[in-house]
Amino acid sequence: MRERLAIGWVQRSHGTAGQVRVRSYSGETAHLAALAKVYLEPDFAEFEVEAAQEVNGAVLLKLRGVDLREEAESLNGRVLWADREAANPLGRDEYYVGDLAGCEVRRGGEVVGTAAAFVEGGATALLEVRGAGGGSFLVPFVEEFVGEVSVENRVIELKESFEVP
Repeated sequence: MRERLAIGWVQRSHGTAGQVRVRSYSGETAHLAALAKVYLEPDFAEFEVEAAQEVNGAVLLKLRGVDLREEAESLNGRVLWADREAANPLGRDEYYVGDLAGCEVRRGGEVVGTAAAFVEGGATALLEVRGAGGGSFLVPFVEEFVGEVSVENRVIELKESFEVP
């Protein structure tokens, strides 16, 4: 398990004082607004959060050292990470998508590959699987195709309804 989790991304700058608008991967915003520090890809630079405000399904963050609109614009599209203990608490049968990477992917008990990435695909999220025989394929991460997910056992079970390419 990673010590940090990807929790959202910078959509765009906001205003002229260096604020950024952040969208949460989980859709929940309260935990984003409560963060004291965050890290930004690609170098995982640490930023102290000076202020946070929930607005229309997103969060406006003011990061220490980002004081101009141009500085904030340079952060557009970057992934936001937080320490695991500061991330949104998990409920029963929930998991962080970042913990899926490296899980064995099976269908009917047979290993078909390894989870490589989780991709936001618009209408539905997609699980990128590196196939056991080489190449990769995408699985819509919906109940119709994905069965049991066990982060503890490092296994994702696909349902028979998903045809492995």
